[in-house]
Amino acid sequence: MSAKKICIGSGAIELFFTLFVLSTYVENPVVELPLGKIEGAIKKSISGRNFLSFEGVPYGQPPVGKNRFEEPLPVEPWKGTKIARNIYKCLQYRHLRPESTEEPVVGNEDCLYLNIYTPSLDARAELDVIVFIHGGAFMFNYGGFQGPEVLLDRDIVYVNFNYRLGPLGFLSTEDDVVPGNNGLKDQIEAFKFIRDYIRYFGGNPNSVTISGNSAGAASVHFHYLMKKSRGLFNRGISQSGTALNPWVLMENPLEKTKTDRITT
Repeated sequence: MSAKKICIGSGAIELFFTLFVLSTYVENPVVELPLGKIEGAIKKSISGRNFLSFEGVPYGQPPVGKNRFEEPLPVEPWKGTKIARNIYKCLQYRHLRPESTEEPVVGNEDCLYLNIYTPSLDARAELDVIVFIHGGAFMFNYGGFQGPEVLLDRDIVYVNFNYRLGPLGFLSTEDDVVPGNNGLKDQIEAFKFIRDYIRYFGGNPNSVTISGNSAGAASVHFHYLMKKSRGLFNRGISQSGTALNPWVLMENPLEKTKTDRITT
């Protein structure tokens, strides 16, 4: 009799989890972090597999006003539910010649957001995490440039993100006023967010691979060298770039910083 009861109980538990999984794919998925709630969307991989998408998740406070040219600050808790269905770009010039009807400058200063894609929200899944750092000469491009449709055919968690570009990310006065490399510091802040919260998206914070192309590849190399990046990732893949490339380092940064006028 007791064995029969156990069997029925197990069946009820299996039915509950089946209905729970189905419900996450019927309604927009919601993740509750210690920071607040995030509502995402359901998308399909290139082969038609469902996965969960959270685009536009803040990882740092907006680097505007008094925070402009400063190191990034961790995102603060929020009330209510954030809708995470928008991809953002940091302020930048179009790197390709724009059409006459297009604005030469795109994006916003408030741009410290990341995009998370996962097949599961079960913290017990402990899926490997791949983080992509976009290229673009540290001057242009955005995290959402490299989409999730191919990678999410597999059981992984994929993350990409924005970091400040151009003078907003890499201006330096070679002193304590603006020491520089805030774009790289943004990347570290994104890694910290991933370390602290990726388990809520089914990811394993102890199995994080950072990757990137061009300037993103050089960034991966830099993070192997930077003390502040230690312990925030486990593996790295540099594609078409290293920190030793001649185009990576700026010569005479102070001279390039000097200008007659800075528009604020």
